[in-house]
Amino acid sequence: MTDTTPQYSNRNQVAQTPAMGLIAQGAVFWKPDYLVSSPWLEHLPMLFWLVEAVQPQNVVSLHLGGGAHHFAVCQAVERLRLDANCYAVDAELSEEVFQRNENYVAFSQCIEQSAVDAVKQFAEGSVDLLLLDGSSPAIEDEVEAWAPLMSPQSVMVILGTARRGDGNHGRRVFDGLTKKYPSLSFTHGGGVGLVAVGSSPRLLIARLLELADGAGGIQVAREVFARLGRACHDAWVVADREARLVEVEKALKVQEQEVQVLSERYQSASSELTRQEAKSAEYARRIEQQVERNAQERGGMAQRVSSLQEERDTLRLEVDRLQHRLADSSRLLDQKAEQLIAKQLEQSQQALEFEKLRIQDEFREEQLTAAKEQLLEIKESLLGEQKRADGALQQAQVERAEREKLQSELTQEVTRLNQSLVAEAKRSHETKSHLSEAEERLQDKDTENQRLQGELASSQALTKELTSRIENQSKESAEQWDALRQAHEAQLAEHDAAIEQVKIDAEDIKTDLEQQVLQLKSRLHDAEERAARRDSEAESLAKSLSETKSSLQALESQLQQQKQLTSNLQSVESQLRRQLSEKYTEIAALTQMLENATSPEGTQIDQNARKPVDQPVSTSGGGWFSGNKRKREERRLVELIENSREFDAKWYLEKYPDVAKHPEFSKAPARHYLKFGGFEGRDPGPGFDSAHYLDTHSELKASRTNPLVHFLSTR
Repeated sequence: MTDTTPQYSNRNQVAQTPAMGLIAQGAVFWKPDYLVSSPWLEHLPMLFWLVEAVQPQNVVSLHLGGGAHHFAVCQAVERLRLDANCYAVDAELSEEVFQRNENYVAFSQCIEQSAVDAVKQFAEGSVDLLLLDGSSPAIEDEVEAWAPLMSPQSVMVILGTARRGDGNHGRRVFDGLTKKYPSLSFTHGGGVGLVAVGSSPRLLIARLLELADGAGGIQVAREVFARLGRACHDAWVVADREARLVEVEKALKVQEQEVQVLSERYQSASSELTRQEAKSAEYARRIEQQVERNAQERGGMAQRVSSLQEERDTLRLEVDRLQHRLADSSRLLDQKAEQLIAKQLEQSQQALEFEKLRIQDEFREEQLTAAKEQLLEIKESLLGEQKRADGALQQAQVERAEREKLQSELTQEVTRLNQSLVAEAKRSHETKSHLSEAEERLQDKDTENQRLQGELASSQALTKELTSRIENQSKESAEQWDALRQAHEAQLAEHDAAIEQVKIDAEDIKTDLEQQVLQLKSRLHDAEERAARRDSEAESLAKSLSETKSSLQALESQLQQQKQLTSNLQSVESQLRRQLSEKYTEIAALTQMLENATSPEGTQIDQNARKPVDQPVSTSGGGWFSGNKRKREERRLVELIENSREFDAKWYLEKYPDVAKHPEFSKAPARHYLKFGGFEGRDPGPGFDSAHYLDTHSELKASRTNPLVHFLSTR
């Protein structure tokens, strides 16, 4: 927002009163370039005037704080184009101060030392202007340390001299210095004291101190400095309010964005809640269906459990009945088995006896038959042998007869035998051979007899073997009976095992049924828990939605409060603008007083310097200025501006809303442009650039000539 603080500058202006003449320097009306919260704010116009009055070569500012006073001095040095150095001394300087100091780095230096330690960097008599903070506890030591460094034209400025109390060190130090040096104090803005420490102060400082010794001349200067200082403070307040308003607007935008985000989240949450409600309804429907199914399943399970219990009872009865029947059957089987075993044993024994008898009979028959056959064979063999022996014997007898015949013939034919001795010997040998063969046959018969005896022994051994076989068969029959008995016992054991298995199966069925019942109960419990969780989730979502709604309502309330605060700030801003406009009007009156000081009705400043001001300012009739002449000239210039093509009243009011809101200038925008707008760089219309025209014609600033009026006059 454009600042409406006017800049008034006319070094050649003088006034009828000494005070007005002294302060009518152009610097006093400058607008500070750097405004921050500082106790020096209301004293910046006085610092501008001091720099112009003292024309210092070295300026030292102790305890910088925000730096408003130091950079005001730097601004004055730069605009007055003085050959001066400015020093900011503080034990700790902020980064913002260093950054701001870059604008004046050609002649401004920051020293991070304590006020007492920094003394070593300056020569004696080199400091022309020293700015001290009266709230510093060490101000007495600082004044004592810096006093030798002050030049013959030097001035000490002590802040906070209007504050009284035990903790106000500045007031105590200033009171002590007033006893030694000429001094002057101002009470506005917490107070500030000027002490002319140097023995040869500048002319304007000396005249201002002379006014302080008068009856009331200094009061005008104090009033002007106070009003100009208050205008600086108000300008800072407006700028601060504007900055805060910008921050509030930014915060409001952020809040609006957050509200929008929350609104979107609310819409999303509402949609999600709607979906969740639909899901919850669906879940509820499913749960009801599940509960109904569970109820049906519970009914079916109850019926099934009942039927299973009945079936279990029936099975138990059947098992008991089967066990009784099994026991009866076992007893009957045992009895029958015992009877059967007894019968089988008896039959086996009888069969064994019969078999033994049969085997014995058969064996005997076979043995007899074999023996008979063997005997027959032996008889036949013996008969054959006998026949052979008889034949051999007959042959032997024949041969004996023949031998006897031969012997007789031998006797008869001894000669022939002698002649046939060899042949006869041969025949004898053959006979011996036949005899040997007969003997051998007899031996064979003996061998055959021995063989038959061996076969008889073999038959006897065979009989023994058959007997052994019969005994073995009896044993095998006994073993088979034992095997049959064991098989029967195994069958009984298997039957018992089958009964036990039936019992086990029945118990397993019972266990399975119980497990199924437990599983169904667990499923029912899980379904109930899921239903409870869904109910809890639905309640949580409802609670979350309620909290979101509450949060949204709270944010809407905050938004309303922010809007109300913005409205209040705008109201305060409007009020401040009105107050500032009133102050501008008041300052304009003072300016007009200064402008009138150059009229023929004025008197010389040297003559007025010795006259006290004991009359109030008059705005009508005679006095300091001629009201009718001023008003006529103002009306002429206003008409000149209004009739020009460069001025657009409607555009001007739309461009500058602060003028449109002003109760007086909203009706006469050309008059506002004549008195203030042109000097503030405001444009009268879209076709004329006041700031550029002022920069091009720099002499207009010093002469306080409106840029459009000058343009129209020279066209």
